[in-house]
Amino acid sequence: MPPVCRVLLWAIAIALPLTMAHVDPSFSRAPILAGVIPVDLPDGQVGEMRLFHGDGVIVADPVRLIVLDATGHLVGYSHESFPVSIICSEARKCVGYDHPNGVILKFVPTTKFLGPVISDELFAGLWFGPRNSTMNIRTRAPTWPEFAAANLQMAEGSQTDLVFIVVAGACMALLALVLKAFAVGRGLGFFVQLVLWIVALGLELALLLFSFWPVYIGAMGEFVWLISLCSGALCIVVLWLAFRFFRRSHRQPAQV
Repeated sequence: MPPVCRVLLWAIAIALPLTMAHVDPSFSRAPILAGVIPVDLPDGQVGEMRLFHGDGVIVADPVRLIVLDATGHLVGYSHESFPVSIICSEARKCVGYDHPNGVILKFVPTTKFLGPVISDELFAGLWFGPRNSTMNIRTRAPTWPEFAAANLQMAEGSQTDLVFIVVAGACMALLALVLKAFAVGRGLGFFVQLVLWIVALGLELALLLFSFWPVYIGAMGEFVWLISLCSGALCIVVLWLAFRFFRRSHRQPAQV
Protein backbone atom coordinates (compact mmCIF):
# COMPACT_ATOMS: atom_id res chain seq x y z
CA MET A 1 0.00 0.00 0.00
CA PRO A 2 1.41 3.44 -0.90
CA PRO A 3 2.52 5.56 2.09
CA VAL A 4 0.01 8.29 1.22
CA CYS A 5 -2.90 5.85 1.42
CA ARG A 6 -1.58 4.50 4.70
CA VAL A 7 -1.48 8.00 6.19
CA LEU A 8 -5.02 8.69 4.98
CA LEU A 9 -6.29 5.47 6.57
CA TRP A 10 -4.68 6.38 9.90
CA ALA A 11 -6.22 9.86 9.69
CA ILE A 12 -9.67 8.37 9.06
CA ALA A 13 -9.23 5.86 11.88
CA ILE A 14 -8.42 8.68 14.31
CA ALA A 15 -10.99 11.18 13.02
CA LEU A 16 -13.96 8.78 12.85
CA PRO A 17 -14.28 8.14 16.62
CA LEU A 18 -13.86 11.86 17.29
CA THR A 19 -16.61 12.65 14.78
CA MET A 20 -18.93 10.07 16.35
CA ALA A 21 -18.20 11.48 19.77
CA HIS A 22 -19.14 14.93 18.55
CA VAL A 23 -22.43 13.74 17.04
CA ASP A 24 -23.52 11.09 19.54
CA PRO A 25 -24.82 12.66 22.80
CA SER A 26 -23.86 9.51 24.70
CA PHE A 27 -20.22 10.61 24.43
CA SER A 28 -20.97 13.99 26.01
CA ARG A 29 -20.35 14.63 29.65
CA ALA A 30 -22.90 16.23 31.92
CA PRO A 31 -22.97 20.04 32.07
CA ILE A 32 -21.16 21.76 34.91
CA LEU A 33 -22.39 24.55 37.15
CA ALA A 34 -19.55 26.80 38.26
CA GLY A 35 -19.47 29.59 40.79
CA VAL A 36 -22.07 30.66 43.31
CA ILE A 37 -22.19 34.45 43.40
CA PRO A 38 -24.94 36.00 45.57
CA VAL A 39 -26.59 38.99 43.87
CA ASP A 40 -29.30 41.49 44.78
CA LEU A 41 -32.22 41.09 42.39
CA PRO A 42 -34.36 44.10 41.40
CA ASP A 43 -37.36 42.74 43.38
CA GLY A 44 -35.37 42.73 46.63
CA GLN A 45 -34.52 39.02 46.70
CA VAL A 46 -30.98 37.74 47.12
CA GLY A 47 -30.43 35.40 44.20
CA GLU A 48 -27.43 33.84 42.53
CA MET A 49 -25.38 34.26 39.39
CA ARG A 50 -23.73 31.10 38.07
CA LEU A 51 -21.94 29.89 34.95
CA PHE A 52 -23.55 26.97 33.14
CA HIS A 53 -20.92 25.05 31.14
CA GLY A 54 -22.24 22.92 28.32
CA ASP A 55 -20.27 20.25 26.49
CA GLY A 56 -18.08 21.29 23.62
CA VAL A 57 -16.64 17.73 23.40
CA ILE A 58 -13.44 18.75 21.56
CA VAL A 59 -13.63 22.54 21.37
CA ALA A 60 -14.22 24.88 24.29
CA ASP A 61 -17.32 24.28 26.40
CA PRO A 62 -20.06 26.84 25.65
CA VAL A 63 -20.94 28.92 28.70
CA ARG A 64 -24.12 30.73 29.69
CA LEU A 65 -24.53 33.18 32.53
CA ILE A 66 -27.63 32.12 34.47
CA VAL A 67 -29.51 33.96 37.21
CA LEU A 68 -31.49 32.19 39.95
CA ASP A 69 -33.96 33.70 42.38
CA ALA A 70 -33.98 33.12 46.16
CA THR A 71 -35.74 29.75 45.74
CA GLY A 72 -33.30 28.51 43.08
CA HIS A 73 -35.62 29.00 40.10
CA LEU A 74 -34.10 30.08 36.80
CA VAL A 75 -35.12 33.68 36.06
CA GLY A 76 -32.60 34.68 33.39
CA TYR A 77 -29.89 33.35 31.10
CA SER A 78 -27.52 34.75 28.51
CA HIS A 79 -26.45 33.57 25.07
CA GLU A 80 -23.66 30.99 24.75
CA SER A 81 -20.09 32.22 24.70
CA PHE A 82 -16.66 31.35 26.12
CA PRO A 83 -15.05 32.39 28.29
CA VAL A 84 -17.42 34.32 30.56
CA SER A 85 -16.54 35.98 33.88
CA ILE A 86 -18.66 37.26 36.78
CA ILE A 87 -17.38 40.53 38.22
CA CYS A 88 -18.73 42.50 41.17
CA SER A 89 -18.33 46.22 41.80
CA GLU A 90 -19.41 45.69 45.41
CA ALA A 91 -21.07 43.01 47.52
CA ARG A 92 -23.99 41.41 45.61
CA LYS A 93 -23.71 43.97 42.77
CA CYS A 94 -22.50 41.75 39.96
CA VAL A 95 -22.62 41.43 36.20
CA GLY A 96 -21.24 38.98 33.67
CA TYR A 97 -18.57 39.75 31.10
CA ASP A 98 -18.50 38.05 27.70
CA HIS A 99 -14.80 38.07 26.73
CA PRO A 100 -15.02 37.23 22.98
CA ASN A 101 -17.73 39.82 22.32
CA GLY A 102 -16.46 42.35 24.86
CA VAL A 103 -19.88 43.09 26.38
CA ILE A 104 -21.38 43.23 29.87
CA LEU A 105 -24.22 40.80 30.65
CA LYS A 106 -26.65 42.47 33.05
CA PHE A 107 -29.77 40.91 34.53
CA VAL A 108 -32.78 43.08 33.65
CA PRO A 109 -36.15 41.31 34.31
CA THR A 110 -38.16 42.75 31.43
CA THR A 111 -40.05 39.47 30.89
CA LYS A 112 -41.93 37.56 33.58
CA PHE A 113 -40.23 34.19 33.57
CA LEU A 114 -39.90 31.44 36.18
CA GLY A 115 -37.92 28.44 35.03
CA PRO A 116 -37.03 25.18 36.76
CA VAL A 117 -35.12 24.90 40.02
CA ILE A 118 -31.41 24.57 39.25
CA SER A 119 -28.79 23.28 41.66
CA ASP A 120 -25.67 21.16 41.53
CA GLU A 121 -27.89 18.06 41.45
CA LEU A 122 -30.88 19.35 39.47
CA PHE A 123 -29.96 20.43 35.98
CA ALA A 124 -29.94 17.21 33.92
CA GLY A 125 -31.57 17.68 30.53
CA LEU A 126 -31.70 21.45 30.90
CA TRP A 127 -31.94 23.07 27.48
CA PHE A 128 -32.04 26.81 26.79
CA GLY A 129 -32.79 26.70 23.09
CA PRO A 130 -30.57 28.04 20.29
CA ARG A 131 -27.12 29.26 21.32
CA ASN A 132 -28.08 32.94 20.76
CA SER A 133 -31.30 32.78 22.80
CA THR A 134 -31.43 34.89 25.97
CA MET A 135 -33.89 35.65 28.73
CA ASN A 136 -33.84 38.82 30.84
CA ILE A 137 -30.18 39.55 30.08
CA ARG A 138 -29.25 42.88 28.53
CA THR A 139 -25.85 43.57 26.93
CA ARG A 140 -23.95 46.85 27.03
CA ALA A 141 -20.42 48.12 26.57
CA PRO A 142 -18.17 47.70 29.63
CA THR A 143 -16.66 50.56 31.54
CA TRP A 144 -12.87 50.64 31.84
CA PRO A 145 -12.95 49.37 35.46
CA GLU A 146 -15.21 46.49 34.42
CA PHE A 147 -12.97 45.65 31.46
CA ALA A 148 -9.87 45.67 33.68
CA ALA A 149 -11.54 43.64 36.44
CA ALA A 150 -12.77 40.93 34.05
CA ASN A 151 -9.39 40.49 32.37
CA LEU A 152 -7.52 40.60 35.69
CA GLN A 153 -9.80 37.88 37.03
CA MET A 154 -9.12 35.80 33.94
CA ALA A 155 -5.35 36.29 34.32
CA GLU A 156 -5.39 35.34 38.02
CA GLY A 157 -7.13 32.08 37.20
CA SER A 158 -4.70 31.16 34.40
CA GLN A 159 -1.26 31.82 35.87
CA THR A 160 0.31 28.64 34.46
CA ASP A 161 -1.04 29.45 30.99
CA LEU A 162 0.25 33.01 31.32
CA VAL A 163 3.79 31.79 32.04
CA PHE A 164 3.63 29.48 29.03
CA ILE A 165 2.40 32.28 26.75
CA VAL A 166 5.02 34.75 28.00
CA VAL A 167 7.76 32.18 27.35
CA ALA A 168 6.31 31.52 23.88
CA GLY A 169 6.39 35.24 23.12
CA ALA A 170 9.99 35.46 24.33
CA CYS A 171 11.00 32.50 22.15
CA MET A 172 9.31 34.08 19.13
CA ALA A 173 11.25 37.32 19.65
CA LEU A 174 14.48 35.36 20.18
CA LEU A 175 13.93 33.48 16.93
CA ALA A 176 13.36 36.76 15.11
CA LEU A 177 16.65 38.15 16.46
CA VAL A 178 18.50 34.96 15.51
CA LEU A 179 17.01 35.18 12.03
CA LYS A 180 18.12 38.80 11.77
CA ALA A 181 21.64 37.93 12.93
CA PHE A 182 22.28 34.92 10.71
CA ALA A 183 19.99 35.15 7.71
CA VAL A 184 20.08 38.86 6.85
CA GLY A 185 23.11 40.52 5.32
CA ARG A 186 25.57 37.70 6.12
CA GLY A 187 26.46 36.79 2.57
CA LEU A 188 24.98 33.33 2.88
CA GLY A 189 23.84 31.50 -0.19
CA PHE A 190 20.25 31.73 -1.34
CA PHE A 191 19.48 28.11 -0.44
CA VAL A 192 20.91 28.45 3.08
CA GLN A 193 18.96 31.65 3.68
CA LEU A 194 15.78 30.04 2.36
CA VAL A 195 16.16 27.07 4.71
CA LEU A 196 16.81 29.37 7.68
CA TRP A 197 13.73 31.46 6.87
CA ILE A 198 11.50 28.39 6.46
CA VAL A 199 12.70 26.80 9.70
CA ALA A 200 12.45 30.03 11.71
CA LEU A 201 9.02 30.99 10.37
CA GLY A 202 7.77 27.42 10.90
CA LEU A 203 8.87 27.54 14.53
CA GLU A 204 7.30 30.99 14.93
CA LEU A 205 3.99 29.67 13.59
CA ALA A 206 4.13 26.60 15.84
CA LEU A 207 4.79 28.75 18.93
CA LEU A 208 1.96 31.09 17.97
CA LEU A 209 -0.53 28.24 17.54
CA PHE A 210 0.51 26.47 20.74
CA SER A 211 0.30 29.71 22.72
CA PHE A 212 -3.25 30.23 21.43
CA TRP A 213 -4.42 26.90 22.86
CA PRO A 214 -5.74 28.37 26.19
CA VAL A 215 -7.88 30.79 24.17
CA TYR A 216 -9.14 27.99 21.92
CA ILE A 217 -10.31 25.89 24.88
CA GLY A 218 -11.92 28.90 26.56
CA ALA A 219 -9.52 29.17 29.49
CA MET A 220 -8.41 32.69 28.58
CA GLY A 221 -9.59 35.75 26.67
CA GLU A 222 -7.88 37.03 23.54
CA PHE A 223 -6.87 40.32 25.18
CA VAL A 224 -4.99 38.61 28.04
CA TRP A 225 -3.37 36.22 25.55
CA LEU A 226 -2.18 39.06 23.30
CA ILE A 227 -0.83 41.14 26.20
CA SER A 228 1.04 38.12 27.61
CA LEU A 229 2.52 37.18 24.24
CA CYS A 230 3.67 40.74 23.57
CA SER A 231 5.09 41.05 27.09
CA GLY A 232 7.35 38.05 26.55
CA ALA A 233 8.54 39.39 23.20
CA LEU A 234 9.06 42.86 24.67
CA CYS A 235 11.27 41.47 27.46
CA ILE A 236 13.64 39.90 24.90
CA VAL A 237 13.72 43.06 22.77
CA VAL A 238 14.50 45.23 25.82
CA LEU A 239 17.29 42.86 26.90
CA TRP A 240 18.71 42.88 23.37
CA LEU A 241 18.66 46.69 23.18
CA ALA A 242 20.24 46.93 26.63
CA PHE A 243 22.98 44.50 25.58
CA ARG A 244 23.72 46.53 22.45
CA PHE A 245 23.77 49.78 24.44
CA PHE A 246 26.23 48.48 27.06
CA ARG A 247 28.36 46.87 24.38
CA ARG A 248 28.68 50.16 22.50
CA SER A 249 29.29 52.16 25.69
CA HIS A 250 32.21 49.87 26.61
CA ARG A 251 33.69 50.10 23.14
CA GLN A 252 33.80 53.90 23.04
CA PRO A 253 36.68 54.45 25.55
CA ALA A 254 38.83 51.95 23.67
CA GLN A 255 38.41 53.93 20.45
CA VAL A 256 39.51 57.26 21.96
